[in-house]
Amino acid sequence: MTTRIYGGFYRRFFAFTLDNVIIYILSFVVLLIGTSVLGATSAHQAFRSAGGGLLAAAFRFALLFNLLHLFMSMVYFTYFIGLIGKTPGKMIFGLRVIRDSGESLTFGTAFLRWIGYFLSSLPLYLGFIWIAFDRKKQGFHDKLAQTVVILDETRKDGETPPAFQP
Repeated sequence: MTTRIYGGFYRRFFAFTLDNVIIYILSFVVLLIGTSVLGATSAHQAFRSAGGGLLAAAFRFALLFNLLHLFMSMVYFTYFIGLIGKTPGKMIFGLRVIRDSGESLTFGTAFLRWIGYFLSSLPLYLGFIWIAFDRKKQGFHDKLAQTVVILDETRKDGETPPAFQP
């Protein structure tokens, strides 16, 4: 029989942060490629012709970047969690997402968990902070999707868990 060792707050925090850095870089690269395909002068003229000058163009660029980041975040987390139960950040930090019931993960569960990230961020990221205090180390998004995050290594009962379990 195996014992679940739940992924702790700090390990999950660093994995989530790494995933978001990856998503920001990918979003920026896609945006740069998109503007170069359109032609930098065309994109600049499109922003300028909409009126409002440089400030309005910067606002539109930031809005476009944030919408692209939101879309890529949805695809990234839903794809990786739904397909293999771990994102690149979770892989590096030795974590895996599983259903609390033991059933297989689905893309629907992964998408619901991603939606739960927004609930976890309100108010003041309380749903993420809750991970540090919960018995199963579940955030609000985990509770919503009925998932838990465990260390990727399964251990047999009686074996000593690793010394560092943030």
